Amino acid sequence: MGQNTEPKKLSQIPELEDQELERFWEEHEPEDFEGWKENDLKFQRPVQKKDSTSESGFTLIEIVMAVLLLAIAIAPILAAFKPALFATSGEEELSVFTHRARGTLNRLMTFDFQVHQDYLDAYGSTVDLEDFFEVAGAEDPSDEAGKETFPFKGDSYTPTVTITDQSSGAGGLLEITVTVANVSVQTLKAEY
Repeated sequence: MGQNTEPKKLSQIPELEDQELERFWEEHEPEDFEGWKENDLKFQRPVQKKDSTSESGFTLIEIVMAVLLLAIAIAPILAAFKPALFATSGEEELSVFTHRARGTLNRLMTFDFQVHQDYLDAYGSTVDLEDFFEVAGAEDPSDEAGKETFPFKGDSYTPTVTITDQSSGAGGLLEITVTVANVSVQTLKAEY
């Protein structure tokens, strides 16, 4: 109990401001008052003040442990995503190279069969695009050939083109193959 053993009456509690009331309850206990029951008396114990030397927060050890646990938990998650990231990068490369090879092939297919046959007869199966566009009658063969070169991830790529006779010597059927890096697309061109 509090300082006096003699019970006091609730009516003896003076009207006080908040700070004074807080000090009052620090010096007295509700049990010191006659007729006190926890449910009858609207009493709320004041929050105990901490020493000015104690501060709330986390210690360095707690922070280090939390970071360590996070690192241990995140490492396997990142390892699980690694193959997907590499696969996506490889698929992007495959997609870009395939698209560019098909574009070059489609551009070459716009020329008549005879242009392809003339190039094969004059230069052989490995195509130099500048020479091809010269045979095709382009105004600026160098500029036309330059349109096929493209940058990707810091490197420059130029398609490699080959024209081969697929007619077994009878003539009239050529195979055109366009290769960009590790991607090749091909088609047949017939004389009709």
